[in-house]
Amino acid sequence: RPGANGHDRTGPAGPPTLRPRMVLIGTPAKNGTTECRYTYAYGQSMLMAGKVGMDLRGLFIPYDSFIQHARNRLLKEMLQQDCDDLIFADADNDWEPEWPFVLLGHPVDCVGGTYPLKQDAEAYELRSISNPVKRCPKTNLLIMDGLGAGFLRLSRKAVQTLWDAAT
Repeated sequence: RPGANGHDRTGPAGPPTLRPRMVLIGTPAKNGTTECRYTYAYGQSMLMAGKVGMDLRGLFIPYDSFIQHARNRLLKEMLQQDCDDLIFADADNDWEPEWPFVLLGHPVDCVGGTYPLKQDAEAYELRSISNPVKRCPKTNLLIMDGLGAGFLRLSRKAVQTLWDAAT
């Protein structure tokens, strides 16, 4: 169908016209708020997207204590808005403003950044059965068996596959 991951639309005169890549930053906000560091990073990433001509839009799901419900609503909204990618960004995380573009630059359907767990001992939201952790020969990305979804990019293909399997 026109637009879905193809970045093309048929203009009024008929010839295809390019459209900006449409990316949804989806944020579950259990308490209805975001951290200051999150807010700063989000705003700066939005400014950067405008400078490069990307359609980066945000959607917040406040007051849902079940993170899986909030994420499912974000998946559905991403498909309904005909976005090309979804980036989950939790309201209590922060990032460097260019990091969403780094995630978007990887030619894979699922890629994420890790972050520290909220505990005294240093540990991160990832899991690997391999020791040492292996890297993908094509992308040089780490191959993980599990990764927290607090800063995770899914392509439209990945979201559609998940959606179709669940419905």
